[in-house]
Amino acid sequence: MTRSAILVLASMTASPLAGQVDLTPGFDPGPAPEMERLSFLMGTWEVQPEFGNPNNPTDRWYPTKPIETTFTPLLNGTFLQSQLAVTWPDGQVWQTISIWSYDRFRKEYRVVFLDDLWGLLDVYEGEFENGNLNVDNGRTETWGPPSNGNPTMARVVLHDIAEDSFILEWEGSANGTEWAPAGLRWRYERVR
Repeated sequence: MTRSAILVLASMTASPLAGQVDLTPGFDPGPAPEMERLSFLMGTWEVQPEFGNPNNPTDRWYPTKPIETTFTPLLNGTFLQSQLAVTWPDGQVWQTISIWSYDRFRKEYRVVFLDDLWGLLDVYEGEFENGNLNVDNGRTETWGPPSNGNPTMARVVLHDIAEDSFILEWEGSANGTEWAPAGLRWRYERVR
């Protein structure tokens, strides 16, 4: 490349407008203020996974091996992350990472689950309603394999939220409006 070509490229990238572009789109960088509603998740928890009867998911809950997880901040608290290794009743271990955030542009909470069972990056979106956080993957269409040939959307509900405990429960739906228990819930008790 000739010296004059380099000077032309340098002058194009060093435009007087470059220093005048506002890169902050009307808010302070960092965590959205709404992330404060998720601050109760921070810390270390003992998690008791429970599985329901597949024919009647709320008939009886079967606990498996308790595990420990820690919710930690990512990128200065803009996101929260946790990792679990849940043992299914058949002994299979399901590893999952969850990342929790607030989308300030769409004005909704978002949870991304990554797992080694189905190899999914499953995106859930939703809001707090009546003190519960309800997020589902209906709009993102990132649900897992079909059940009986039909797609089954999933919803995660955080309920019974207290200072030192909460329950995360999975639900399923064929249409995104009628939800039923999916037979999987995790009971969290704060360790520290």
